[in-house]
Amino acid sequence: MSVISTTAAFYSILSIDLPGANGLAAGVLLEDPSSDRLYLRLRRDWAALVEDGTLAEDDAEVLETLEHDLNAKSSELGAARFLALLEDSLSNAIRIADREPCLLAGSSGWERTLASLYQQHVAPRILPFRTHLPVYSLRAAAGRFLENQQVVEEGWEEVPGDLRLTEDLFVAHIQGRSMEPRIPDGSRCVFRSNVTGSRNGRLVLVENLREGSNHR
Repeated sequence: MSVISTTAAFYSILSIDLPGANGLAAGVLLEDPSSDRLYLRLRRDWAALVEDGTLAEDDAEVLETLEHDLNAKSSELGAARFLALLEDSLSNAIRIADREPCLLAGSSGWERTLASLYQQHVAPRILPFRTHLPVYSLRAAAGRFLENQQVVEEGWEEVPGDLRLTEDLFVAHIQGRSMEPRIPDGSRCVFRSNVTGSRNGRLVLVENLREGSNHR
């Protein structure tokens, strides 16, 4: 049995209080006190909120730069000092909730914790192949064969902003521990269909059509 160490952390929800967007959850701030580092994830559908009348265009332009500004300032000051500054100085238009405790599991636990908190507290607009990719019921094996019955689309998953999206990308579930810690059991990974050229150095998803199974 593997033992995964945990670290005590704190998170806060950032919200917007503007006409038409009163109490709109804008994102999550995750503080790791052990490293005095702040991780954050903000919604990226500001333009869509302008289109549906939720936000004014001028407000959206300011909010589009917010994540970069928060990252830069927290790197400069450290998480604890920066959060204290936010709590004391934010305007009525942008608010930060009280810090709540949570746990980070493992050395990269902040990634999964931040993603989970974002999904729980933020409900962004789905922008297909702009911010979101389709998620399929396919369970890809990390170490053993799996039987997938009929594979169906489950919905859409928001992916990191630094990923260039195209319509041949999709998200699949990972089951198995043979690729930990690089790919933890229960992860969701992005794959590209109809890959051509060399596979050297790549992680690939393979389907054995004769056996009706798949493996990495």
